[in-house]
Amino acid sequence: VPDLAYAYPVSEIPALPSANADTVIVGVSPMIYADPRFYPIANAEVYQNHIESLAEISARLLRLDHQVVLFASDKPDREAQKELFEAILKRVPSERHHLLTCADVDRIADLIEVLGGVDLVIAARLHGVLLAHVMYRPAYAIAHDLKVRTLVEEIGQEAYCQDLEDFDVESGWRQILELIENREAISSSIREHALVYRNRVEQQYDQVFGSFREDGGRLGS
Repeated sequence: VPDLAYAYPVSEIPALPSANADTVIVGVSPMIYADPRFYPIANAEVYQNHIESLAEISARLLRLDHQVVLFASDKPDREAQKELFEAILKRVPSERHHLLTCADVDRIADLIEVLGGVDLVIAARLHGVLLAHVMYRPAYAIAHDLKVRTLVEEIGQEAYCQDLEDFDVESGWRQILELIENREAISSSIREHALVYRNRVEQQYDQVFGSFREDGGRLGS
């Protein structure tokens, strides 16, 4: 069955905030993958390339007057979030700095609130991508592991994914622009898959817990 996070209880999912606008709000979530200070697989060059690549993508978004919201989907990634913030500021003039913000995420509810306030997501961790799907947000996955690529392939979003260690900024930028342009249609497609996944997880809960389970957190159409 799908990951249990697809059944995360959400009472209402907001529409894309900038669905009909020329500018969009993009959530960007780096991770500490390969950072020798924190990660068991240590490769400083890979980590630095990850931060610099996301910084370049984010800077390009800001130059187009889009908004960028940095967030961490796991507490250790706050250091990556901080370093990415600083790297982005170096790439754009001060008059665009107000378009860049950092979200403070301490709980899953905080993360859900952030995801509900953006038009699309660029994320490395599995649940950064998966919970974006739960909120019907288009997501560009920077896959650090096979599980991330498998996730996007199963939901039909493999066109918007690159492996973290081989990330190419130019091809990634073209794919992200395409994601922005088609965000409404992609959001609708993700919604269809996410609702099916939610129902499958709920059915599993019913089979396991039966009448002892309270029917809370289901989201209808």
